[in-house]
Amino acid sequence: YSVFSGLVHKRLRSWGANTIANSSDLEICLMDRTPFAERVECQSKAIEGSFGHWRKFRDPWDESFSKGVTAVLEKHGRSAHDPWCIGFFVDNEINWGGYAAQLAEWSLQSPADQPAKIACVEFLRAKYGEIAKMNAVWKSSYADWNDLLHSVLLPGSGAKEDLEAFTGVVVDEYFKRTRAAVKAFDKDLLYLGCRFAGSACPWVIAACAKYCDVVSYNIYRDDILDWRLPQKLDAPVMIGEFHFGATDRGPFGTGVRQAKDQNDRAEKLKGYVRSSLDNPQIVGVHWHQFADQATSGRFCGEGLQVGWTDICDRPYPETIKAVREVGAELYTRRWGVKGKE
Repeated sequence: YSVFSGLVHKRLRSWGANTIANSSDLEICLMDRTPFAERVECQSKAIEGSFGHWRKFRDPWDESFSKGVTAVLEKHGRSAHDPWCIGFFVDNEINWGGYAAQLAEWSLQSPADQPAKIACVEFLRAKYGEIAKMNAVWKSSYADWNDLLHSVLLPGSGAKEDLEAFTGVVVDEYFKRTRAAVKAFDKDLLYLGCRFAGSACPWVIAACAKYCDVVSYNIYRDDILDWRLPQKLDAPVMIGEFHFGATDRGPFGTGVRQAKDQNDRAEKLKGYVRSSLDNPQIVGVHWHQFADQATSGRFCGEGLQVGWTDICDRPYPETIKAVREVGAELYTRRWGVKGKE
């Protein structure tokens, strides 16, 4: 194993890659030979009324939330304080709701003891003072604030503005409390965001840019030259995942972005990286993943030809040639700085 671990670092250096992406083998990362990033996912109480592809939305008001962030960082021990660690992504591809009011709706559709629901009721009480004033706007018939706390949300024509406003509060609390927990754990550890799945909801991105050191996205496209943060936000962006796959060799799945064959795959890889180098908002891109997934499938059933090596640890020569080409020009293309001869 130690021989393989050393070989990984030699390969990355030879190929021109300068970082190990998240979810990699920490024993390899902790050899302190290549900078690395890591990801943790907060284990805390969810907003019960919510749902998501991977998990429900975590309740930022629950006392387990900040403790949960700290706990998962502590499990990484040395890696979270390692000077070779660039930073940590916290969470991954969260479901922020399908529209701007939905996080608030999920909160009010939760049990009475849900901290987010209690916070929402207090938010509305602070705005209206009397439940009758809110009922007039919402066209609802709650008997009192306690009734709202113990009831499921009733649809109301005037509720949309208030629910969208409280969704903004939920989002702000999520990022604010996550950042506070990360910085309390290690003030020098970069908070690399939450890896938005393709695009960030408009009601989320401003808070993310406000609290995160780097905004992160998993963007699967042919190139990202013209991609920019919405709302004309100016913040550094890291791409947490991209890949291309072909079926002429290796497993039978191509992943999110399909190539015709290995030569086309190599060209697409170069195009993506070069487009990121020419995009001033992008500070880094991470390929997904180092080796092909097993043909029998990983934990969720994926068995994709998306590696730089196959499942027998044989590098794909076309891909490696492409990685070397773009790796050799990373700094000259971005900054126009000539390297040592």
